[in-house]
Amino acid sequence: MKRTITIAIIVFFGVGTLYSQPSQTLVKLIETANLIAEREEDPLAKTIALFQSEFEKFNTVEQAIINSMIAECLWVYLQQNRFEIFSRTPLANPDLTDVQTWDARLLLQQTIAYYTASLQPREALQKLRVRDYKDILKLGDKESEIQRPTMFDLLAHRAINAWSSHDLRLTQPQNGFLVDKPQYFSRSSIFATLEIPAIDTLSLDYQILKTFQLLSQFHVRNYNPNVLIPLGLQRMAWVRGKAVFEKADSLYQIALEDYLTLFPNSEINTQIYWALAEFHNERGNRHNNTISEDFRWDKRIALRYTKILQERFAQTPFANAAKTMAEQIQRPQITLQMQDIILPNQHNLFLMQCANVDTVHFFLLRLPEADFRSDEFL
Repeated sequence: MKRTITIAIIVFFGVGTLYSQPSQTLVKLIETANLIAEREEDPLAKTIALFQSEFEKFNTVEQAIINSMIAECLWVYLQQNRFEIFSRTPLANPDLTDVQTWDARLLLQQTIAYYTASLQPREALQKLRVRDYKDILKLGDKESEIQRPTMFDLLAHRAINAWSSHDLRLTQPQNGFLVDKPQYFSRSSIFATLEIPAIDTLSLDYQILKTFQLLSQFHVRNYNPNVLIPLGLQRMAWVRGKAVFEKADSLYQIALEDYLTLFPNSEINTQIYWALAEFHNERGNRHNNTISEDFRWDKRIALRYTKILQERFAQTPFANAAKTMAEQIQRPQITLQMQDIILPNQHNLFLMQCANVDTVHFFLLRLPEADFRSDEFL
């Protein structure tokens, strides 16, 4: 049975001398890979073998691109054949050219190795501007191009996105890697200098955090707020979701508010205001007044940030998003929840929850049993 795969086609000019035409050898390789995907059984395994066999024909920057494509193919292969792979017995001397014999640990190890190798040679990739190749690269919107300006950014975020999009975890060592330091919320200039312990290099969380650090180190040197701010926000949101230390929410909020002080009244702050609005709106959704007063006022704080976005940054895309959020928060809502079983001639309970409503009127109607059981009533 054939399986459909998508291979990210990335064609680029050579490094050093900028050629007027894309590398025809690389174009031919990708065309061959696409034919395999269309016509062959087990296309992923054969595509990986093709890339591996042709690898030495390319220069170092081209090899980085191929490494990223091999890693993506390995990752998709691991997801599509997960049950079979986890049932494989590890071999003492596995054939590194035959992915169909690899066990789960080796597959994960090789995927990480290829994604890591795709970020080398680092300096050369950092000099390749993505915008120069927009005619031959499948890029995102303009904002994405601004935030990921170099080939290094593009490949690093491909690795982060792959590792973040799946829940694959092997058995963790007793002292495995944990996101356990509040300093991971630090400003990019501080985060770039932190020592991240390499306790378990097969930990996807470790690989993601380390890749965030590589990106931060690069952009701290080549100071560009349009890259640093969204990169820092992405990293801090990820840390909040993975943190095992106490008060992660409070520390995340403090970090966001600290970012606001970096560029007062700058349009770049729209991203930070929006992150704060989303943060408080999400917390407000967790409020339950039948249990506690926690998060009671977060919706109100979220509204304050949406108002700032609409009034001070009305010409930005975030203003429209803020307007939508404000309308959702302020929309009148009433929900009623009754007991699953209603007992006759006894007191029965129901729960009413409302928002943005001043007065609620109840009407009790007595119905004959025959009407209550009729198809029309039901």
